Amino acid sequence: MYLILNHAERIVDISEEARYVKRQENGVIVGCAQEEADAIYSANTDAFYPLEPTGYIGDGHTLESVKKVPDEVTAGYYFYHNGEFYSTEQELEKLAQAKAMADAVPVASLVFVSLAEKGEFDDTTITEHAGQFPAWVYPVAYAAGAIVQQGGKLYRCLQAHTSQEDWAPGTAASLWKAVGNPAAEWPAWSQPIGAVDAYSLGAKVTHNKKRWTSTADNNVWEPGVYGWEEVSK
Repeated sequence: MYLILNHAERIVDISEEARYVKRQENGVIVGCAQEEADAIYSANTDAFYPLEPTGYIGDGHTLESVKKVPDEVTAGYYFYHNGEFYSTEQELEKLAQAKAMADAVPVASLVFVSLAEKGEFDDTTITEHAGQFPAWVYPVAYAAGAIVQQGGKLYRCLQAHTSQEDWAPGTAASLWKAVGNPAAEWPAWSQPIGAVDAYSLGAKVTHNKKRWTSTADNNVWEPGVYGWEEVSK
């Protein structure tokens, strides 16, 4: 089935047979490719619809091929957009608004990821939106600060590098550090490799079956050795 739409995406004709046509210099109208066409011909109504506004028909038209047209759809009263039929201009407007919102989601996601990788959000906020981050793959050039998903966890890149199969997050401690789980207020302590992944003042960890809070900024020491205060349960 074919739909012929005007510039507002209103269905002006429904036909089992429709094709692009052009008028030759001798005045004879023949079928042709879309890029050569002047109009669309509908066998259903034996009518021609110009592709561009012309003469007394101040409207342009497009041709859409569809597998099926719902029984209630009537030419002149329905709109067609992105695979869906709509009965009023108001519904079409709602669709346009919904589409605009959907298009904005990837943009918002990119902004969130960018800010997270710049350190604008804490680990709790980041892990609450884990689905925004891409899965770790190789070979990819990762910048320091990049955040990826791997094995159901989030990891932050510590050093810029091009990933390899045996440098996966969770196994390459010098390249990746797990982003804290908001469900775990006291995550397990892991040995920082330097200032890039050092613990901040007030950070909470679990180590040797005890809970600790950091008493220093840029803390790279092991709890129980220096820079940590044990917290009684």
